[in-house]
Amino acid sequence: MVSKSKVKFIRSLIVKKHRHQAGCFIVEGEKMVEDLLHRDWEILEIYAQPEWIEKFIPSLPSIRIYEVNLETLKKISSLTTPHRVLAIVKIPQETVLPEIDPDDLVLALDGIQDPGNMGTILRIASWFGIKTVLNSHGCVDVYNPKVVQASMSAIFDVRVFTVHMEAILEDLKPLGIRIFGTFPEGHNIYHMDLPNGGIILLGNEAKGISESLLPFIDHRISIPAAPGHENRSVESLNVATAASIVCSEFYRRFN
Repeated sequence: MVSKSKVKFIRSLIVKKHRHQAGCFIVEGEKMVEDLLHRDWEILEIYAQPEWIEKFIPSLPSIRIYEVNLETLKKISSLTTPHRVLAIVKIPQETVLPEIDPDDLVLALDGIQDPGNMGTILRIASWFGIKTVLNSHGCVDVYNPKVVQASMSAIFDVRVFTVHMEAILEDLKPLGIRIFGTFPEGHNIYHMDLPNGGIILLGNEAKGISESLLPFIDHRISIPAAPGHENRSVESLNVATAASIVCSEFYRRFN
């Protein structure tokens, strides 16, 4: 039996302020929770239907487990249609930015607002082996349930740091780390000499990269439309789509 106060607490984790006050977030779904069991993340509690618990009980020796029915899962889930299992996970305290080598590929996100875009970008980072993502304070919270769901477990593989972007870029430039900004009009990425690594800066869905960050950019890159299609009604690519293409081209060059 899950108390009303516990239901209220879990539901409160949908809101950023309450997540960060409590220091934990929600992970939902059989696959994501199963993936989580094989990662070095601290699971505080699991709420699951009996058949799921029976299947995974050998993997859950030190985790507090609550057996619940579908009605209870509906009450605590952030989803319209709940899954069979929900976990409460501790938010890692990522306070020290790891040393970034000029050959490392890093994503820097400036004001990404859409949870679906953020989750997809984390999936892209994981797919291409990018371990570090820098988020400006204007970005959607990566522990937002919609971001977590859209990341499809990638959030467990990528270290995300919320930073003062201007200060970080200012510190990194003297180290010889090249900064690439994505723009509708820039140098054709397919005609550029690309290094093994660098920082790929992606801007807000509507406004693009902030004016204050423009002086730090070494190379403005763009993804060209197919010849003869430059003037069609589509003005630009979705930011997650652009991230995928840019990361793919960097990866293709140095692999």
